Amino acid sequence: MGDRAQHEGTAIRAFEKIPGWLALGVAAGAFACFRLAEVNPTLRGESGIVFLAWWCGSFALLALAVPILQTLLARLAATSASRAEATSLTRGLALAVAAGAVIAGTMGIGGGALRWGVRGAVVLGVAVLLARARQRTPAWLEHAVFAVALAAAVLVPWRAAERIRANVPPAIFSAPPAIVSQQTPLLVIGLDGLEWRKLRPLMAAGRLPTFARLVESGATAPLRTLVPTWSPIVWNTLGTGLEETGHGVRDFSELRFPGMQCGVQRLRKDPALMPAGVGVPTLVQLLFGIGLLREFPITGCQRTEPAFWDAFSEAGGRVAVVSWYATWPAYPVHGALVSDNNPARAAFQATEFLGKLDGSGITEPPELLARLSALRLAPDLRDDALSLATPIFSELSAEEREKLRGTGALALFRAIKGSDEFVFRSAQDLLAKDQPALVAMYATGIDNVSHRLGKRPGIVDHYYEYVDGLLGRLLAAVPPNATLLIVSDHGWNYEQGTFGHPNAPDGVFLLSGPGVPAGELSASPHVRDVAPTVLALLGLPPSTRMRGAAVWDALPEHVRESAKRRAAHDYATLMRHPPRGGDSAQLQEETMDRLKALGYVE
Repeated sequence: MGDRAQHEGTAIRAFEKIPGWLALGVAAGAFACFRLAEVNPTLRGESGIVFLAWWCGSFALLALAVPILQTLLARLAATSASRAEATSLTRGLALAVAAGAVIAGTMGIGGGALRWGVRGAVVLGVAVLLARARQRTPAWLEHAVFAVALAAAVLVPWRAAERIRANVPPAIFSAPPAIVSQQTPLLVIGLDGLEWRKLRPLMAAGRLPTFARLVESGATAPLRTLVPTWSPIVWNTLGTGLEETGHGVRDFSELRFPGMQCGVQRLRKDPALMPAGVGVPTLVQLLFGIGLLREFPITGCQRTEPAFWDAFSEAGGRVAVVSWYATWPAYPVHGALVSDNNPARAAFQATEFLGKLDGSGITEPPELLARLSALRLAPDLRDDALSLATPIFSELSAEEREKLRGTGALALFRAIKGSDEFVFRSAQDLLAKDQPALVAMYATGIDNVSHRLGKRPGIVDHYYEYVDGLLGRLLAAVPPNATLLIVSDHGWNYEQGTFGHPNAPDGVFLLSGPGVPAGELSASPHVRDVAPTVLALLGLPPSTRMRGAAVWDALPEHVRESAKRRAAHDYATLMRHPPRGGDSAQLQEETMDRLKALGYVE
């Protein structure tokens, strides 16, 4: 009898802890919601409400795990448990689930997220106090509090889902600031990881004739970058003129639940959102295991600001965008867009499996993929022996080359090299056949090869030569009066012990074309300054939201004078097209495998 009373006393004490643990869960859930909304701008509206409800509710449930387990153990040891204890446990669970839904729901409705969030927190605080003082509270009032909380848990996500379905964003932009006539092309070429400390000695040795010709006639400078030097962040700053808090892209990948329009960034990289002490990492891993949670390459859904090509497209200019970061799924522009989610592999699949891949989500228009799949790529992209025989590996001994045969490192190298070749050949094809006034293209090879083979400087040097050759073939198809802007996001630390690009040297700014003053600029521009510079070259006004400014000293005199007379325009009124899917899961998986091999994703 004494043991039974002791067990029941343990159970009662465990139940008495529920309000305190619940208050902790509600507080953690509220913090998680605010933190998620801060990191993911796309979750601040109604589209992310379901995920926020799940996340906040999970914190409340996990906070209850300890007392619930204590209670269950006590009940297993005891011969019986009182009805009051069972009722208290049920109410605690109900309030835990409702807590997350109320907080998430009140945060997600309309523009007054903070105001409604505070109101929800006050309501939940009152509910917790009532639960704590349940012996002194009328039963009807306690039941009413739980009834309201449970109703909110059901109605708030349901109402949000109804609004999501009814609120389809417009498929066109607002009125453009100007109508742009066709002009000689402007090529904006992004080369990830390109740096002056490699370029200058190789140019001096005569190994980079294309770069040397452009530098001799162009305006050059180091390009100051952001910290951390994460490609998704920096390249979207280069495209929009805003930092990550402005453009919204913050990671290499996103996590998405079924039915979500946009995924969640940095969920597993933010220690504040993945506290190990309450089992959240285990819960997330379980959701991965059952397939409820999936990881995708970062999508354009996360970008909340238009890029310079969006502004030019809506102003009437014809564009060709090739593989710029976070342009997947492809969306309509005035011209053509090739997304960044493994388009070279998609083109190969379209060739090998005719009719199995229609290009939706990969290119816009979708039928462009079939055209690009006909491009003839170098034969070494599918063969180990031919790959190892290229000049890129010429400094390796025969034994070293043999060790690479059949390895994942060589397969990754072929994918990197093939991706760069596809990007340049696609841009060349679009220039010849579509005659766009603006080309924006992005190639990852220098950075990716540096990640995997950067401790062998000879291989990186030869890859610079390879890119120089690709650039030379592209420029052979460009009119002589075209303007060319080459930019990179950062340099590299190739020295032993500092390998990589944390605290990396600056990137590259190189502008060449008619009227561009040749020589080294007196001041180094910032990555924020690239988008305003491109807008000035295109004859468009700067954005009122951009923090940077056009690089005036690099612009031709007539461009500089006319650009300074233009009033700024609010490009935030340009509505993005809703994201589209359609491309294969295999492409997404291969892109994720490549990001993992490069160390960007766990």
